[in-house]
Amino acid sequence: TAWPEKIKDNAGFFFLRDEANKAGQGKVKIDYLGGPEVIPAMEQIKALQSGAVDIAWLSAAYTVSVVPEANALKLSTFTPQEERQNGVYDFFNRIFQEKANAVYLGRGMPGVAFRLYTSVPIAHMSDFKGKPIRVTPNYRDFVQALGASPVTTDPGEVYSAMERGVVVGYGWPVFGISDWGWDGVTKYAIDPGFYQVDTIGLINRDKWNSLSDEVKKLLTDTAIAMEQEMQKYFKDLIAADAQKLAEKGIKIVQLPPDEAEVYLKTAYDAVWQQVLKACPENGPEMQKLLTRK
Repeated sequence: TAWPEKIKDNAGFFFLRDEANKAGQGKVKIDYLGGPEVIPAMEQIKALQSGAVDIAWLSAAYTVSVVPEANALKLSTFTPQEERQNGVYDFFNRIFQEKANAVYLGRGMPGVAFRLYTSVPIAHMSDFKGKPIRVTPNYRDFVQALGASPVTTDPGEVYSAMERGVVVGYGWPVFGISDWGWDGVTKYAIDPGFYQVDTIGLINRDKWNSLSDEVKKLLTDTAIAMEQEMQKYFKDLIAADAQKLAEKGIKIVQLPPDEAEVYLKTAYDAVWQQVLKACPENGPEMQKLLTRK
């Protein structure tokens, strides 16, 4: 997994593992080897591609060096159930197989948005200009488009970077900052949230092809059940987490409605610009697939 074992971004993986191991006794068994302490998060896609590991649970953004198209997965406004019906799932399954030697199992954090958090007041979009903000590949383009200065660090370095003023903000999903202790250095959470967190499960294609049809069906059915379960799990988690933020005195800042619209448009345009440039062949098809009519 791209995150340490106890981090909630892994919840879908552990559901998949436990359910598959229960239903597949004597036929299939998934063993958890560890998180980024075993293989660094950004190197996991190569380890999966080569067959060093059979399954990777990671952000689609961490696979962009191998699958540039994966950068667009976070732009989907569809549920996993809709994606399995409207061609989105089939498209990405094909692309991951072609470019990463990987079968796409499904989404691990459906319906969860990202958000920017800061230690300094933000009342308007213009307040981001020149501010150092910690990023991952997921929202680097957006932060840059806001006129802020993107700074890349591992999650483990965010607390000290905020404490020392190396950065005055960071992006993260709309829950979970207290898991890292960042609620101690955070004063504001900026709404609206943007994108859909792109945690995904992948299985090495050679390993997949070696499985019986019965086991393939079992894993597919379990992945579909996982997506449904995670929708509820994260919805409840976000509600509980909002309470934690309030108790810590972290203020939720709502950008004015006209600016909120521009903020979201900036978020999506910044990524589409990059995706269409990086994927001239598949970009237009992806844009069509991922845009709600």
